[in-house]
Amino acid sequence: MRTRTYFFDSIKLIRLLKRYNLLNLLVNKTLMPRSVFRFLQLSLLFFLINIGFISVGESKNKVPLIGSEQCRVVLPIKIRNDDWKSYAEYIFLRLIHDNLKPINVRPDLVKAESVRFGFGFTLSCPAVFVNKLMHEFLSTKVMQEFHEIYGDLNNSEPKFEQDGNTCLLSSNLPFVEETFPEQLRIFLKHHMLSFVDLKATRLNMVMNKYTFTFKGQCEDVLVDYYYQKLFPFEYFKDKSKTK
Repeated sequence: MRTRTYFFDSIKLIRLLKRYNLLNLLVNKTLMPRSVFRFLQLSLLFFLINIGFISVGESKNKVPLIGSEQCRVVLPIKIRNDDWKSYAEYIFLRLIHDNLKPINVRPDLVKAESVRFGFGFTLSCPAVFVNKLMHEFLSTKVMQEFHEIYGDLNNSEPKFEQDGNTCLLSSNLPFVEETFPEQLRIFLKHHMLSFVDLKATRLNMVMNKYTFTFKGQCEDVLVDYYYQKLFPFEYFKDKSKTK
């Protein structure tokens, strides 16, 4: 059965909510009864989470870290200076229920008429990516139990390795079932245009070693993931100009 994916212009959505002051209404729960606020917030979150899934990002410069960050993502999309607070609220709403919540959600690379928006994590970028990927398939509880029970067997942290214009990401992940590597491959093919392929090698009864291959620079892999998650429409718009 063929499925159809619908895409929504996230920028237009942000400006529409800002125009009618709906972002402030949703963020400030004192303006309405708690039950009404919660219903509207969850309704908007449900809509936003389902507005699209394919995109690609690029980041030509290494991004300086802020405070306790070990990884920072700067989205490759120009934002008007007077819109950045709306983008911060939008990103907060999109990621509020994620297993890894970003910190320091703020504008980066400020110029005269525009900024590029960024956010950070206290984990390394490879660890953030692996955690996000596993969260697409497995619950946080399952991953926590895996690390608690078999943590001693996994003495290898996820890591990037740059090889020319190719980025390799290696990580030990739970053995779920025989078809799990193919499930990951299909998911990444449909969600990240920088993804090339993956290789899975059985280490023991509970663990596989994975090597993921991406086109481009390692510092752009997580940018790619979050750009497709947050702004799918903008990717297709930009990509069509380069064809």
